Amino acid sequence: MGILFPVCTKGQRVLGNEYELQNDQNKTSTLDVLSDSVKLQVSIEFHDFRETYTLSPSKELGRGRYGVVRKVTHTKTKKLYAMKSIEKNKVVKLGSLRKEIDILRGLEHPNIMQLHEIIEDSTSLHIITELCQGGELFDRIQRQTKKKDGYGCFPESYAAFLINQVLSGVSYIHDKLIIHRDLKPENFLFTTPSEYSRIKIIDFGLATYDPGKAGFLTERVGTPYYCAPEVLNKRYTRSCDLWSIGIITYILLCGYPPFVGKDTKEQFNAVQNAQLSFSDDVWKIISEEAKTFISLLLNRDASKRPTATEASKHPWVAKRSDQNEPESEIIVQEGSRCLLS
Repeated sequence: MGILFPVCTKGQRVLGNEYELQNDQNKTSTLDVLSDSVKLQVSIEFHDFRETYTLSPSKELGRGRYGVVRKVTHTKTKKLYAMKSIEKNKVVKLGSLRKEIDILRGLEHPNIMQLHEIIEDSTSLHIITELCQGGELFDRIQRQTKKKDGYGCFPESYAAFLINQVLSGVSYIHDKLIIHRDLKPENFLFTTPSEYSRIKIIDFGLATYDPGKAGFLTERVGTPYYCAPEVLNKRYTRSCDLWSIGIITYILLCGYPPFVGKDTKEQFNAVQNAQLSFSDDVWKIISEEAKTFISLLLNRDASKRPTATEASKHPWVAKRSDQNEPESEIIVQEGSRCLLS
């Protein structure tokens, strides 16, 4: 018997921060830094967002440490978007915010949440993105695992359908020398509630640029269940994203992560030991191709992991993902979420 998916609280990161908030209203010097630095880098529009968008009367899509997410309608095109509003006088650590915005402005791919526009007014920074209304992959895993009573999760064909899209998006950002560093089920949204909806990668708050031949990344960032051993050892490359995809694939097939600890310290030890097992009964009905694919991605030697492009050509992905294509996107009204929420 498997166990129900024991993930961290949604959005919980034990390692790293996107950017910090400042509750001291008197500290306003950062406003000038935000306006001067970010404006030059990302060509932000300066005006009241209400000149272009109308707030939806429906409830908020989400609220977090950094602001509120609401549904808006473009007044001319009538197209729906999601808008994340960040109060500028609460932002203290600007480097991560500037980097995230810079990264997002350069991305355009069917499996990555599309940044539409950034508007700044006297008090807030408004980040407007496409509206995804199919909910998180995290929630679908939870529902599916409960239906199976903790014994297994998705069929292989559906898992491969999802992973093929993930690899496509990750291959794209890696080609642009960008590393996500926080791939996990909470950071994938479906565009519609349909089973075969397109999936989108979101939340580039921990993303960074690949140092390439210049060396290794050394900052410990991410979410423990999905963190690669080399990240914990402070010496890693873009291959850390492939490790995270291996963890996600494992979860999609059995409903629980491969390396688990009772607390953060035990979790880190489990990841660093990385004793991968397919011994539970649920794995008896899962193909050897799937196990081989996962084993390749969860190789402790990061240099021996495939690239995202290579992984997408693995027989387990290629044969099964060809059976399904993402359905055309339609407008629905439930389960909405936004980038950066």
